Amino acid sequence: MLNHLLGHPYLRKSPPKTCGREEFGLQFCRSLYANAITDKISKADLIATTTAFTALTIAKAYRRFLPSMPDEIILCGGGARNMTLVKMLRAKFEGIKIMTTDEMGIDLDAKEAMSFAILAWATTKGFANNIPGATGATQTTVLGKIIPV
Repeated sequence: MLNHLLGHPYLRKSPPKTCGREEFGLQFCRSLYANAITDKISKADLIATTTAFTALTIAKAYRRFLPSMPDEIILCGGGARNMTLVKMLRAKFEGIKIMTTDEMGIDLDAKEAMSFAILAWATTKGFANNIPGATGATQTTVLGKIIPV
């Protein structure tokens, strides 16, 4: 199953790209679960496999797309609370310091709210707040709109 997952076409795409529910959402999960039932894969093995898939694809993307490996990696969001995933990432990135935003004084659960607050601030100031090289946009622009009530 892990080899099958590693063959997903999304993984062959070069940046800029984004990964969300369009690729790995409910439909993907339902199909994966149905295949696990057909192949008599236990729920525990399915969870372990998808966790390993996550760690492996992160490590492969770092090696494939970064010009050099970083000295440290800062984890944020819900995945940073998954100690099995963090352990797997530490094994894949041996010698690289891995920490969470919690360790830097930024609550793991606050990352998205803080990000949107920064984007909203930039919008209210009229500052371009996208990075074309990261998103594939053709130019910088102010994201969002302020609508008077």
